[in-house]
Amino acid sequence: MFIALLFGFMIMWPFQNTIHRLFEPADDSARIIALYIDTYIPPNDRIVSGQWEVHFYGQHLFVPIPDEYYNAKIAAQTHRSFQASHFRTMHDLNAIYILDGSENRVTEMVSPAELMRDYDVVFATGEYCLYRLRSQQGP
Repeated sequence: MFIALLFGFMIMWPFQNTIHRLFEPADDSARIIALYIDTYIPPNDRIVSGQWEVHFYGQHLFVPIPDEYYNAKIAAQTHRSFQASHFRTMHDLNAIYILDGSENRVTEMVSPAELMRDYDVVFATGEYCLYRLRSQQGP
């Protein structure tokens, strides 16, 4: 009996993903923010982002968060030492915008306090929020 249940579970398990996708409402927020960026943000404006799904849907060239900065932030969060030699903050990347999403909320490459202090919300949809550096002129 146990073997029959285990066999049935192994066969039926892949179908749960399909069933889940059929009944779950579609989340188009990555496409929506990519469309907004492509429509309203000039192509030469730099946007820092670790949200690869938005990069996939959009035509805008994004500035990825450098690995060195990831390593430094993770080292700081785990109380280990790691020296980032090229930059200390996102301002050092010379980007006008930062795209916040699930990646940043997990890793906190840009802290919520820094976002509120230095940036203004330009557009938000779903789990994504596009911020503009306060010292820059709005579109």
